[in-house]
Amino acid sequence: GQRGPKSGSESLDYTVLPFYAHTMERGTILRRLRRQLDLTQDFIADDIGISQKQVSRIENGKADPRTKVLDAWCRSLGITIRKLEKLCAKEKKKQANK
Repeated sequence: GQRGPKSGSESLDYTVLPFYAHTMERGTILRRLRRQLDLTQDFIADDIGISQKQVSRIENGKADPRTKVLDAWCRSLGITIRKLEKLCAKEKKKQANK
């Protein structure tokens, strides 16, 4: 039979999440969380296996991370992708109300 995700992780059903809708907000949230944890872009880059330049591009909303990268990044920050997307939706709503 099929095995579920490893203990402690959520089901990785990304089809229900509107990734395309949150490019700018996702970068803003990822940067904010990284800074709250006092982590550098270099640390995130090394931890998840991408360049510091790519981390910067994602945080500035100029690139969308692949699902695999986003999953690793969220794990580095100690959150789930689902939680990140909820924060992105909240941020988008906040920006719309300005």
